[in-house]
Amino acid sequence: MKTHYLSDGGDAKGPFTTEQIYSMWQAGQLHADTLLFNDDVQEWQPLIDVIETFRPKSGLQKIFNQPPPTEEQKAEAEKAGNSGCGCLSIGVAILFLLAAFGTSSILTEGTTTDYEVKRTYNRDPEPVRDPFKVYSPEEERKIRQKEIDARFPVKVEEKQRSMTESEKADSRGYMYLFFGLAALFVIIGIVYFTKK
Repeated sequence: MKTHYLSDGGDAKGPFTTEQIYSMWQAGQLHADTLLFNDDVQEWQPLIDVIETFRPKSGLQKIFNQPPPTEEQKAEAEKAGNSGCGCLSIGVAILFLLAAFGTSSILTEGTTTDYEVKRTYNRDPEPVRDPFKVYSPEEERKIRQKEIDARFPVKVEEKQRSMTESEKADSRGYMYLFFGLAALFVIIGIVYFTKK
């Protein structure tokens, strides 16, 4: 920590830290013509010329003015990062394995489901509108939509069918892709865990 000496024309006082000098300046205990000396300047100079350099640093300035990390700190940070990457890689591998097993279960079943959406026609829908009420334009729009939905209801049909050969080939391709990606991420995870 840097030390400073002060003089008001008489004897030198000190040593003081940078923080002490700045707080004394803020409290009005020091004047502009007070002289300052430290090892950097090698001569007495007016405090007013250098007081701005004594201002406490902001949070970002403190971060950027930190000394560089030691080799031990670098090694610890790298080890922590490696284990985090390893865990992430294993997690991604598990997700790809689940996808691969899901694809393989579709293949063993051999069937797929097609969904067909149809609008049907209803000759006698239940009435939606109250004939004795006056509706706002927004309510009128909502009631009109309900009338259309009641007159033409939507019907979803599910149809089970056997998979075609091209669909089976596509599913097999996805399954192999997922297994390959899972193996790749397992290897990456092992490499990160064993990295020193």
